[in-house]
Amino acid sequence: MRIQILSDGDKGQAICESCARVVASTYRYRNVPFSDGKGIASNILVGVCDQCETVVAIPAQSTPAIKRDRRVASQSIEAALPAPYVDALDLACFTIDPNSTAEFRKKLLLFYVHKLASGELDMAVLRAREPSFAVKTGTVKRRLSMKVSAYLADEFSRLVSDASMSRTDLLKSLVVEIKRQIVDGEDVSMLGELRTLACLG
Repeated sequence: MRIQILSDGDKGQAICESCARVVASTYRYRNVPFSDGKGIASNILVGVCDQCETVVAIPAQSTPAIKRDRRVASQSIEAALPAPYVDALDLACFTIDPNSTAEFRKKLLLFYVHKLASGELDMAVLRAREPSFAVKTGTVKRRLSMKVSAYLADEFSRLVSDASMSRTDLLKSLVVEIKRQIVDGEDVSMLGELRTLACLG
C-alpha cells in the first residue's frame, strides 16, 4: 500500500470535535501535548481545523516522531547506595573504558536493567547473589539520580514490582552482578557490547 507523504500547507477534511462536524483542514507543523499531559510531541505535522485551529488529524508520517518524543519524555530514577556500591560501579565503568565519563555510569546500569527486563539475566539468581565486598553499618551513602525515558522508567518500575524489592535493593543487586561480570571477569560475554556502547558516548 502506498502511503502519501504530506507537506505543510496541504489540505484535507476531518471530523472536528470542537465544531462537531466535518471541516476543511490544513496540515501544519505544531507542538502537540500528549493526552496524559506528560510531555510534548515537538514540531510534528498535523491536520488543523480551518475554523477553530484544533488538531483534527495526525498523519502516519508523524507517528515515528511522536513515539520518539514519548520515549524521550524524562522521568527520574533515584536511590541512595552505600558508597562501596557506587565505587564498584565506577570501577566497572573504568574496566570497560578508562576514558568513560560519569554519564556512562547511568548507561551501564540501564543496560543491565534492560537485560534483566528482557530475561537475559535471571532475577532469582541476582536476588540470591551476595556482594563480594563488605559494607559496614553506618557506611556513607551516595545518591544516584538518573534521568530516563518514560519507557525505561516503566520498565524499571515493573522490575521493582515483580521482584518485590525496593528500588535501592534492585540497583544494589545489579551492581553486584556488574562487578561479578566485569570487574571480577567471571562473565565477559557482554564486554564487547559494553565497550561499543562506551565508544558511542
